Amino acid sequence: ILEDQAGDSMLMFGTSFSYHVIDTWQQVKNQLALTKKTAEKLDILMAYTFLLKSHDTWMHDNEGGMDFVVEGLAAAWKKLLKNNNDKSLGWDLKYTKPGILHLLAEFKSKVEGMDSCYELGKFNYM
Repeated sequence: ILEDQAGDSMLMFGTSFSYHVIDTWQQVKNQLALTKKTAEKLDILMAYTFLLKSHDTWMHDNEGGMDFVVEGLAAAWKKLLKNNNDKSLGWDLKYTKPGILHLLAEFKSKVEGMDSCYELGKFNYM
């Protein structure tokens, strides 16, 4: 998602980053469709969600349509969590599961705490 800025000590973002977020969501959906192992799908969604939360310029600086990403990501999480048990997800119950669920709750709070003019939609992951 960060492209050639990955690893840089100073990152620069503008409205164009929100377009890139939309494009990368399409790539993530394609990757999820091709991925067979449930634990790998968990890894993909966790990494993407973490990056979106960490680099949130797209939430504040966009031309609309970001609900496509937010609601799509929520649906992917909901499907993964609803259709799989802890064993198939392959996550550690003591640290990883609570950590990922906390990340999702924080992401939801951040997205849904934004003014409605940003049209981010709802992050209904459960």
